Formats: sequence, C-alpha cells, structure tokens
Amino acid sequence: MPSPSIAQLQADWTDKPVTVVSTVSSHSARLARFVGKPGVVKTVNQNGRALVQFEGTEDIGWYDIDPADLRLRNEPSPGGS
Repeated sequence: MPSPSIAQLQADWTDKPVTVVSTVSSHSARLARFVGKPGVVKTVNQNGRALVQFEGTEDIGWYDIDPADLRLRNEPSPGGS
C-alpha cells in the first residue's frame, strides 16, 4: 500500500487537536514529555511529519512528530484553530 501523499496528510491533520500516544516506541524518550498533553497540528512538513504546538505551555515551538505517534482528540482546541 503506498503511503499517503503530503497533500493528503496536510488535509487530514492540519488544525486538528491531538495528543501523543502513550505507547510510542520509536522515539519514546524524546516524546515522553508530551504524552497526554493537548496540542494542535499546525501543518505537515514535506517529510510527512506533523508540526505540533502543545497547549498550556510557555514553549511556543512546533515539534515535528510522526503522525503514527499522534492520536486525534475529539474535543476542539481551546482558542480555536
């Protein structure tokens, strides 16, 4: 099965509320601090990784995370977009 195109990943993930899955294995040390924290996917880069900004933190950086390590949240993000 071919992997989804970047445009399709962007359509599927951009502006979606997410959390990091607690069972991440490939980057568990790097992502452990984000498990359970709400975030929003700002876009998907050309490498197919989601750029996520986490909420409720003074850190305004965007973190590039494999979409396989993310779970969509059902509730909308506070503050919109």
